[in-house]
Amino acid sequence: MSSKHGITLQFIGDRRRYEACYRHWESLFWRDAGALLGIITMIATALGLEASPVGRNGRDIVAAAGFPTEYLAGGAIHIGSAGTTDKIGEGH
Repeated sequence: MSSKHGITLQFIGDRRRYEACYRHWESLFWRDAGALLGIITMIATALGLEASPVGRNGRDIVAAAGFPTEYLAGGAIHIGSAGTTDKIGEGH
C-alpha cells in the first residue's frame, strides 16, 4: 500500500451501457457492484489485508471525480493493512 491508511476504491458504472442492453438495468448494476465488492473482499482477506465496504451511491461522488452525469456510483471499498480499517474513516 502506498498510503499509511490504505486506499478506497469507488465503483462507478455507465448507466447508458446497462440501459442499452436491459429493461430493468438497475438490479443488474447493483448485482455487478455487489459481486465486485465480494471478490475484492475475498482477495484482500487472502492477502492478509482488511477490507471495509462503503455505502456510497448516487451522483455526488461521481461529480466530485469529474465523470459525466450518465455515470452512477455503485458503492466503494476501503482496503488497508491489518489495523487500519477498524474504525470507518479513521486510520492509525
